[in-house]
Amino acid sequence: MGRVKSCLRAAVAAVLFPSITIATISAGVETDVNSRYVWRGLVQDKRPVIQPSAWGSVGNLEVNVWSNWPTSVEAGAAGPNELDFTATYSTAWAGTDIEPAAAVFWFPGQAEAPATAELSLRVSRPVGPVAVFSEHSLDVWDYSGAYFGNVGAAFEHEVSPALMTTVSASAGWGSPRFNTSYVGPTRWALNVVEVGAEVTWQVLPFLYLRPHFGASALVDPELRTAAEKPAGLVVGLALGSGFQP
Repeated sequence: MGRVKSCLRAAVAAVLFPSITIATISAGVETDVNSRYVWRGLVQDKRPVIQPSAWGSVGNLEVNVWSNWPTSVEAGAAGPNELDFTATYSTAWAGTDIEPAAAVFWFPGQAEAPATAELSLRVSRPVGPVAVFSEHSLDVWDYSGAYFGNVGAAFEHEVSPALMTTVSASAGWGSPRFNTSYVGPTRWALNVVEVGAEVTWQVLPFLYLRPHFGASALVDPELRTAAEKPAGLVVGLALGSGFQP
């Protein structure tokens, strides 16, 4: 009955307001199990983690909630030790995809890790068979002024309507404020190089599996010395579902 009402509302709107485009609505959930947690080349947890997320979008605006759940007893109390809330707006101009975003990071039970927030901008553009992308993030709260940027390329190949493969490579750099806040040395540096691959299998119309792996290594000698783990390999499996009413 609800679906019939939705269709009737859409039909009436189309007749009464033909120039108004009805926004597309979609939502989804995902649970990603990983061998460890690596962020911007920095190992946050060397043990397996579970990373559930949920998102919803209306038109070009998407809101995402992501969390990290450690599996080790060393992590302390049960529950997530990180919650990220992100709002992203997607648009395009002259063949370039543009995605400004705002994110808040909260770390429950971690007194040494205060909550903070970032503004970011991601741009991507197809160049031949690959998509070239670059993302720039600036902290605007507790680590105000900490900047991290990256540039990379990704290649997607549709093996079948239900199977998609993706490989990517990127390099990232950080400002003195970023590096002194998260690693140690107060300096600009080419922080990290990363490579990754994943396969997305649409098992059912509403269910997908995504095995993936990623490898990263810190590049700058001072950062490598300061970091506990200068390189990281992550193997994971994500199970997710998305729908559009």
